[in-house]
This record gives sequence, structure tokens and C-alpha cells, in this order.
Amino acid sequence: MLVSEPWPRQVVVADIDNEGKNDLLSAEYHYYSCSILKKDGSGSFLTQEIHLRGHNPTRILPVDLYGDNCLDVAALNNGGGVCIGMAE
Repeated sequence: MLVSEPWPRQVVVADIDNEGKNDLLSAEYHYYSCSILKKDGSGSFLTQEIHLRGHNPTRILPVDLYGDNCLDVAALNNGGGVCIGMAE
């Protein structure tokens, strides 16, 4: 499996951009970030699209927070706190 950084705490599969292809979301505990790798048409993953900065994220959740039919990303940080990435 391909992830953007070593030591992912959690990897989630979701169609984050509503293109009908499953993308990878990764919470990278030791890199203080969460990454999204979008799947291209050939079955490979494109370079990471965004980073959510937090403090040692342990969980990542794709969820439609605003009811606009677009998946946003919420990440739970170690020791408390949440980072939110809104869909564009």
C-alpha cells in the first residue's frame, strides 16, 4: 500500500473528490499531518493533494460536515483536538 509518509497511524479508503475512484486518507502520527492521495484513472495514486496539520493525528474520518454532498476530513489528534479539512 502506498502512503505519503512512513508510520501511518490509520489509513482510510474513501472517494474524497466524488470522481468515482477510491482515494487514500492517511493520519501520519510522527509527521504531525494527514494526507490525501487521489487515485488516477490507471489505478495509481497521484501526489498528495493537501495536508492537515495537527499534533500527532491518531484517527482520520471522511465525513460530510456541512451537508453539501462533499466529503470533508476530520482528524483526531493525540491528547485532544481536532483538525478539519473542508472540501472545495
